[in-house]
Amino acid sequence: MVNPAAGLGLRGSAGQGKDCIVYKQIKSHLHPQLFNAQEIKKNDDCLRLVKQLGSNPSKMGGWRNAVQEAVGSRPLFLTIYATVLVGIMVSSFYVFSAIYSPVASTTRSVSSSWLPTPLLSQNGVSRSSNISQSSQPRSNKLRPIWEAPPRTSKMPRLKSFRLTKELVRQRAKDNVIIVTFGNFAFMDIILTWVKHLTDLGVSNLLVGAMDTKLLKALYWKGIPVFDMGSRMSTDDVGWGTPTFHKMGREKVLLINAILPFGVELLMCDTDMVWLKDPLPYLARYPDADVLTSSDQVAPTVIDDRLADWKLVGAAYNVGIFHWRPTQPAIKLAKEWKDLLLADDNIWDQNGFNDLVHKQIGPAVDDESGLFYAYDGNLKLGILPESIFCNGHTYFVQAMYQQLRLEPYAVHTTFQYAGTEGKRHRLREAMVFYDPPEYYDAPGGFLSFKPSIPKRLLFDGKHNLGSHFSLINYQMKQIRSALAIASVLNRTLVMPPLWCRLDRLWFPHPGVLVGTMTRQPFLCPLDHVFEVNNMLKDFPVEEFGPAIDIREYSFFNNPSLLQQVKESWLDVQLCKEGSKDCHASSNTSQPGLLRFPKHSSEEMLKTVFSSFKDVKVIQFSSMQDAFLGFTDKTREEKFRKRVKQYVGIWCCVDHIPGHIYYDMYWDEKPGWKPAPPQTPEDDHPPCSVQARITNVRSMKFEIVKGCCWAAKSSKANFPRDLIRLTGYFSSALLPRNQSSSKRIIVPCKLKHPLLFIESYGLCSNVHLSFTANSLQFCTVHHPFVKTSQRDPHQLYTRFYDVIDLLKSSMARPNLVTTTIAHCLAIKVGALAHLPVCTSLLTSYSRAKDLSSSLGLFDEFSNKDVILWNAIINAAVENNSYNVATRFFIEMTEVGAAFDSTTLLLIVSASSHMKYLKCGKSIHCLSIKLGMLWDCNLCNAVLDMYAKCGDLSSSQSMFTWMETRDVITWNSMVNGFLYNGHPEKSFWCFREMICFGIRVDSVSLSCAISASADMGELSSGQAIHAWGIKQGYNYDISFPNSLISLYSEYGDIEASKSVFKEMVVRDVVSWNAMIRGLASNGRVVETFDMLYKMQLTGYAQLGVATLFTIISLCAEQMLLREGKSVHGFTVRRQMISDVWVTNSLLDMYSKCDCVVKGEFLFNTIPRRDLVSWNAMISCYSRNGYSKEAQSLFTKLIHQRLQLSFSTVLAVISSCIPPDSLQFGKSIHCWGQKAGFSNNILIVNSLMHMYVNFGDLPAAFMLLERIHAEEDIACWNTIIAGCTRNGHFREALATFNWMRQEISVMWDSITLVNVISACGNLALLCEGKSLHGLAIKTFVGSETRVQNALITMYGRCSHAKSAKSVFDFCSSRNLCSWNCMISAFSQNKEGRRALELFHFLEFEPNEITIVALLSACNQLGLSRQGKQIHGHVFRFGISENSFVTAALVDMYSNCGRLDLGWQIFTKSEEKSIAVWNSMISAYGYHGNGKMAIQLFHKMCDSGIRPSKSSFVNLLSACSHSGLVNEGLSYYRVMLGEYGVEAVTEHQVCIVDMLGRAGKLQEAYEFINQIPGETEAGLWGALLSACNYHGNVEMGRKVAQHLFGLEPENVVGYYIALANLYVGAGGWKDAVELRQIAQHKNLKKLPAYSLLINIDAASSSTAASSP
Repeated sequence: MVNPAAGLGLRGSAGQGKDCIVYKQIKSHLHPQLFNAQEIKKNDDCLRLVKQLGSNPSKMGGWRNAVQEAVGSRPLFLTIYATVLVGIMVSSFYVFSAIYSPVASTTRSVSSSWLPTPLLSQNGVSRSSNISQSSQPRSNKLRPIWEAPPRTSKMPRLKSFRLTKELVRQRAKDNVIIVTFGNFAFMDIILTWVKHLTDLGVSNLLVGAMDTKLLKALYWKGIPVFDMGSRMSTDDVGWGTPTFHKMGREKVLLINAILPFGVELLMCDTDMVWLKDPLPYLARYPDADVLTSSDQVAPTVIDDRLADWKLVGAAYNVGIFHWRPTQPAIKLAKEWKDLLLADDNIWDQNGFNDLVHKQIGPAVDDESGLFYAYDGNLKLGILPESIFCNGHTYFVQAMYQQLRLEPYAVHTTFQYAGTEGKRHRLREAMVFYDPPEYYDAPGGFLSFKPSIPKRLLFDGKHNLGSHFSLINYQMKQIRSALAIASVLNRTLVMPPLWCRLDRLWFPHPGVLVGTMTRQPFLCPLDHVFEVNNMLKDFPVEEFGPAIDIREYSFFNNPSLLQQVKESWLDVQLCKEGSKDCHASSNTSQPGLLRFPKHSSEEMLKTVFSSFKDVKVIQFSSMQDAFLGFTDKTREEKFRKRVKQYVGIWCCVDHIPGHIYYDMYWDEKPGWKPAPPQTPEDDHPPCSVQARITNVRSMKFEIVKGCCWAAKSSKANFPRDLIRLTGYFSSALLPRNQSSSKRIIVPCKLKHPLLFIESYGLCSNVHLSFTANSLQFCTVHHPFVKTSQRDPHQLYTRFYDVIDLLKSSMARPNLVTTTIAHCLAIKVGALAHLPVCTSLLTSYSRAKDLSSSLGLFDEFSNKDVILWNAIINAAVENNSYNVATRFFIEMTEVGAAFDSTTLLLIVSASSHMKYLKCGKSIHCLSIKLGMLWDCNLCNAVLDMYAKCGDLSSSQSMFTWMETRDVITWNSMVNGFLYNGHPEKSFWCFREMICFGIRVDSVSLSCAISASADMGELSSGQAIHAWGIKQGYNYDISFPNSLISLYSEYGDIEASKSVFKEMVVRDVVSWNAMIRGLASNGRVVETFDMLYKMQLTGYAQLGVATLFTIISLCAEQMLLREGKSVHGFTVRRQMISDVWVTNSLLDMYSKCDCVVKGEFLFNTIPRRDLVSWNAMISCYSRNGYSKEAQSLFTKLIHQRLQLSFSTVLAVISSCIPPDSLQFGKSIHCWGQKAGFSNNILIVNSLMHMYVNFGDLPAAFMLLERIHAEEDIACWNTIIAGCTRNGHFREALATFNWMRQEISVMWDSITLVNVISACGNLALLCEGKSLHGLAIKTFVGSETRVQNALITMYGRCSHAKSAKSVFDFCSSRNLCSWNCMISAFSQNKEGRRALELFHFLEFEPNEITIVALLSACNQLGLSRQGKQIHGHVFRFGISENSFVTAALVDMYSNCGRLDLGWQIFTKSEEKSIAVWNSMISAYGYHGNGKMAIQLFHKMCDSGIRPSKSSFVNLLSACSHSGLVNEGLSYYRVMLGEYGVEAVTEHQVCIVDMLGRAGKLQEAYEFINQIPGETEAGLWGALLSACNYHGNVEMGRKVAQHLFGLEPENVVGYYIALANLYVGAGGWKDAVELRQIAQHKNLKKLPAYSLLINIDAASSSTAASSP
């Protein structure tokens, strides 16, 4: 062998030459395969380096010193290298060999015996330099894992560790290979990774070594290893450093190297461990190209399916991902590699996410959870965050426990203390493998049981104040424990650390919204302490003796040595001077020492020096355990050390956002958690240089004087490398953070202490209850001899009670609560007041208040918490008077109460609207000084608002010094609640301006205010602002948006918001269903209901059923309503009074009185709403007597009636004989105090108007003159218009216009215009038209429709057409009004023409108007076409259409078709009977008309006024005088129809046609009152027909006085009479008089011309 030292001119022996080698310098330039002389010569870089080394003796001396230093250190790595001979002729054979001897590790983790390892010689080195080269060891790739090479063998050449296809194929199993990689700093973590896999029976693994030191160590451990050729440093790379980025690039290169081998690759980061064999799970998705983990922190699925890719908004974490050798995967890997090699600043995870997010979606199928990504061909799947856990879902949320799943892996992300923090977290979870010496510290261990008061864990809100109070309380105990550990030179076993807030990199509300983090929770140590500093070797001269620590789960670890388990001393702190409490080493009983509190350093050393051999000393508490160091110098050093141990909490919305924990917070009066306010305050407890030791290219500076930052010209640092406060982008955060949020609504537990252990966050903690505090025993003792130390055995049955109570309180169930009660009695758990309190609360939430009251009465010794619990139970069950009585009893017995008690009573007063009681509690709070409680202040403020006292509410708000978001929300909601949406919205804006971080309640109120103000734009602005602020995935925010858009009719926007929701709760579904229902989307509503049922987690509740039943009621969907009824019966929801009342209302509106009556009779406990609904059902459907009878029964029930009851029964007063009952209701209402209720007064006015008692109606209007509003006036005007009192309606309108305080609206004008139309008052109608235009009401469609109808009735079709043409938004009613106007004005042709341009589907009114036009024109052809439309649109069963068809066909001469339609009509209404009777009468068949009349009466239909008009007309046309007179005489007595002018005209016409003119004249004269002109006109026509001039002259004189405007017609009729009798002279004189008065007869027109025009128009328009 050639001496390599001689070739380099190095001094020293051959042995020194073997160890002194320059490889450490040239390794960063040479690839490991260039280890022969010929290749070295070809490598210019290597030659230059060697020449420089040979020509620079100073450098060589430096290297010699470095090597000598390495040789002098123990233990050491001995390495023999081959080197290059320079300056000598290159021979034909150059040997460059690297012979590695087996080595012992320089660290504790490598030299351990806890894993299989080869036998070593005494000094740790196996000397085998003389072994022949032919004696090759067995190949590394074939050796089983953990089977180390023989100690007499030598390590193969470096090139034999190349990554080859043969190596991968031989290690793979089922064509799958699992690979991780790292450098020597991760040696122990890599061994843990391998150990977990082999324990799971997985052997198809490989480890990539990034440095030769790791390569050697793993080889001699028997781990399948290959050389990555990275030549990386052996030190910890540090997160975010250039070396860290290089590791990422090396991983991508490794993926690109393995995928072409044709095997599936499961690539893992080093800092993760496997807990379950993942290969069967991955095999479930054979179609996936890539499966990757993610940084998702909110659950997207609740089982072991792939994550819902649509809900994953966090970054895809490349720490665990599975590649298949498919073309899309290989293409992605290559592009990923090219991207990273092109730019060193790109982080590998960012690069991967950028590539795959080029295209996201659609889903591959409906089942697998895979989706297309990257280029649209890659099938990607996201591993579920609950079982492929990241650092947050595993260590903080324990998501897998809450979802009852078994985790496959945990990746130590989301930690804050570097690699040491990762190790510590794995140790806390007991999944890290340490050597035996880790479990047997030289000086022994020290531990203690932290005593945490219950109030610090659960009282108040989870905010900064409560969190820091809890941490500081624990920190003070830990500080004492560290001091005692330092004094006794023992290793401190840290206690479990309880937190109320999470720690993140950015401002947040305490915990991430949508996560399953339960508060309080058992948080990792690095949330509060700088674990890396706690394990750092600080100089003893400056910081005092080192204090080693262990994780809180240390004693539970199965690897704990038996000798440690058996050597135990419990130290019980006591008050000095009490029994057996002395500073001595005498134990009161074996293994128990009573030791005084406030002990000094000397006392501790003296007493515990006798227990040096005891492995574990456990203190019962650290409260007041240590008085302090005697030596002030040591005290200062200790303080300096422990100050470096604490970290920060992050982040608040501030610059900087972090808040420092302070180990000595109790020495600073008034200390409060707040971020640094000045640059001088912002100083990390530990220097930056101590934190970052391996990054030489880094330079540090203070950015804006507020936070530490790290910068480098060669690397991009997107992470919290030192102390970034969250104002910097972090790729560990979701790319679209808000899109991954999901709301999981937890139970609002009153006493959550009973469920800490069940949360899965403190599986190593047991609870022991005392009267005042909660004692946490942090140490499990599976090894102790006495049963008293076995908490599991002691509390097993007790935990059964806790589990049952948890189940009952989470999902209130009376059966579960009863079982828990029985079990609590059996095990004696009721002796604990907290259990009793939780049991009481559980009964309350199960709606069994009586059991809560009974349980409360069983206890004589009640504390304030129990009193508060029973008061809260009463409030929860709406028994507010009971709650108030309990408070009075509480004060009478002298029980102490707190601010929570007052808060509950204020809440009860708020619900009862009992302002006086609320004010009393307010005064009491001031007197007792309890208004320091911000929650109580908020409750008082809200109470004033709910009771309508806004001024007091505002005063309270102004008085409060500390206002939180709830305070502002109370004001925002208070304004909104009291009908001031503008002030509510203003308060919301002020809230933002003052920098208050709004929450979902604030946004919901602001959106509601926008809706109430009618400003959709404001709601849209809040929508945009909410998205910008990240609230779009807070579930209540989109719920409010759905309601907002639905209210404005923008249902598509509502659907869009609903589809984008990450998580939907019952409220979301209800809002969407309600929005669809309110906008008439019936089919979509039921589709949404079906989808809601399919979700499984959003079950139908009372609110959902109420919406659906209301929809069925409004749309009269009786069949669907019955189905919902059946559903409620099956789901046992029919007992809910809200459901039954809704069903009653549905049956009422669907005209199904029988069903409603049956349901009402089956209701076991009817409330007032049930009675009101049934009375309204009777009233609505014409059962007036039944409604009035039920009202009488209700009065006998002695229930407290409401104004709704009065409204329901007043509406039953419709029949003529109900006036007296209505007056009785009026009188009763006044006695009951309803006389001033506007709604009741309106109903009474409407009733009196309907009965024609206008004076009574106007008297009511005058009596409420001071409180009247537009609704009162509209009631009178509309009532007068609908009941034919048109002139009274106009007079009321003129009266209203004189009132200054009342302004008319569109409803007023519609009724007044209608009155003008009915009176044919064209001039007044035009005036109202101008008034409508002037007040901008004329643009409303219903006003324009009323104008069209008015002009039509005033025979001014031209004006009607003008209004129609200028109508801004026509609806079907507009078209119907115009068609009817043409039809009424004998312009049937234009009506038919207009129909051809109809923009809507015609309805019954359209068809009736068109048939009337055809009737006028006698167009049977067009009538038949319209008849065809009737069948096409499915309205043939409509009675009005049937009647119009009968009229049309009969008037067109087709009586047979009219009769055919009549006979085929299934339900013949009064209108159909009247039309058929009229048809036979006009066709001269009076006897048939009489027969039909009697058939109609026999069928149960009471004849109407029109029935007798048609019957008498038929008798007139058929000459049936006696029959007609007989029917006229019995019309009132037998049929209850009072004779009107139309009937009298028929009698006169009938007598006139029969020639009985004198009888007709006498009939008219005997009619009481002023006779109508129509009667005399009929008689004049009869005189003309029979030629009776004398009588005709007398009749004409009457007509000239009654209707002077129509005198021309009567002149002509009288002149024709004279001509017929031969009196030409008189006729000429009469015509001369008409001409002299300029009277002209209207021109006639030909019906045939109109028929031809209409026919040609119809033909031209038809296709």
